[in-house]
Amino acid sequence: MASTIAGETTSQGKKSDDEVPPDYDDFTKYTPIAALTCNTNDWIIKARVTKKYERRTWSNARGKGYLMNVDLIDAFGS
Repeated sequence: MASTIAGETTSQGKKSDDEVPPDYDDFTKYTPIAALTCNTNDWIIKARVTKKYERRTWSNARGKGYLMNVDLIDAFGS
């Protein structure tokens, strides 16, 4: 019986070339957080929030706003 799940073998015992592992896009579509610099343009990250800090409020002559820091981790461990 032939398999259609990515990474499994076909009935001939070979991996199918047209199947892509489900996580393959994570490594080609997203930029690792560690690779970001102030000169990096056109980037997309995918990360998990590991810690949220307290939200701070600020106000000045131009208006008011909120600021909140978070710690992130991506699939690359950065």
